Amino acid sequence: MNGCFQIKEKYELNKFPEQCVETTKEWSKYWVNDRIHARRPFLVPNFYKIDKLLSKYFDHYFDHKFE
Repeated sequence: MNGCFQIKEKYELNKFPEQCVETTKEWSKYWVNDRIHARRPFLVPNFYKIDKLLSKYFDHYFDHKFE
């Protein structure tokens, strides 16, 4: 997802991240936070933008938080 945001910025493709999500198939029904720094998302570029975009399409994943 971060790559989608990087391409958006580099080539000024405003809807590219949304298109990435909409055209990707076979999303897993399980939410796995596989970021390198899963407990420190602020270390990942664009983490807030990624979470905000994914929550529009997959809000049910955000309903089951594990602490």
